[in-house]
Amino acid sequence: MQVSTSISGVFESTNDYFDSERHKMNLNISPGSRLQEVADNISSRKVTRRQRRPRIVHVKDYESGTTNRKLTPGGVVEIYGSLLKHDPGDEEQGVFLIPKGGNEMKAGPFMQNKPSRLMVALPDELPAGEYELEVRAIIRYNSSIRYGRIGPLKVS
Repeated sequence: MQVSTSISGVFESTNDYFDSERHKMNLNISPGSRLQEVADNISSRKVTRRQRRPRIVHVKDYESGTTNRKLTPGGVVEIYGSLLKHDPGDEEQGVFLIPKGGNEMKAGPFMQNKPSRLMVALPDELPAGEYELEVRAIIRYNSSIRYGRIGPLKVS
């Protein structure tokens, strides 16, 4: 590709100088011969914009020593991912355990609350069954709660 610059605007005389109020610096880019050859073969497709939300990569249960498999009542889990940090003072944000066909439970207290890593204690009263673990957070520059899930995880 070829790149060059130019200035647009009106200069009042040959002694006039560049004034950012009256003139503009332009960046000119044009395709080179190889890019022009492949331009007709480039395909396109419509994609939807990805929503920024917590992303859980894996959950490590310290009591059982497993990853993405088990949860131990009263134990500690470490959650790795991105956009995980949340406001622990907001009851709507945090780590929630959602059983199949039951009522969700909030985990806490937190030992670590960082964007890519959470460490949280699980409730002592966690009935046996399968759960999904959900992180709810208000992501920076947003006003609504976003969530990320992982599961199923077993409690035995």
